[in-house]
Amino acid sequence: MKNIREAIELEKQYIQFRLEGKEPFSFANEIKRLGFANLNEYYNAKLDYQISELEFSIEETSPLEAAALIMSYMRQKKNGILLMDTHEVIAYCGSKDFNREYCIENNIPIIDYYSNGGTMIASENEFNIGLVMPHLEGLTSTYILQKIKNILDEYYDEGEVVVDNNDILINGKKVCGATVYPTSEVFGFTAQFSFDDKSELISKICYPSESGSNKEPGFIDKLTRKELREKILLWLTGKEA
Repeated sequence: MKNIREAIELEKQYIQFRLEGKEPFSFANEIKRLGFANLNEYYNAKLDYQISELEFSIEETSPLEAAALIMSYMRQKKNGILLMDTHEVIAYCGSKDFNREYCIENNIPIIDYYSNGGTMIASENEFNIGLVMPHLEGLTSTYILQKIKNILDEYYDEGEVVVDNNDILINGKKVCGATVYPTSEVFGFTAQFSFDDKSELISKICYPSESGSNKEPGFIDKLTRKELREKILLWLTGKEA
């Protein structure tokens, strides 16, 4: 049986031995005694445990207010889960050019998300999440997306759901895009999940050479955004929504 708390204390002891110039024991061998197959399994379990011990403020907000709210949480070093359902079309613009005139003519809000990337389009039926927590060792966009992939794997066949850099693909089509805002102490993360087909809308707003992605857009069709939201909250807090 794996004992993550004892393994974490053992790691602290190992690091202290090294700092004091003492002959360290084999940490890799010791964690096997505690039930871990290798160092990689231990470090993943350690990160899982550290996140499970965090206390999060959970807040419902709108996509129009989310960027400022995430920055506020990060400045305060406050752990937060920000939940956002979209009910209108929104263009999140990065550093790449897009059809601004079309957005203005059609009263589509434009939000600058201060990232070196292309424009992301939200439709009326999407779920966005923002996370702010300490910048723990090993915490990356890939780690979080892999956890969400594990949720989606419950509904899709093996191999259909793939994490590709900051995206999640289902059958080769992009259904989720993520952005990170890391500092040395705080980790900020946002992800946008599509639940309907917005291919036509994207073609009108995003220039192909400037979109920042050559991935075909797709959408999640085997669970609702409410179900996904509840599953993600259960993972992060250990509590039913």
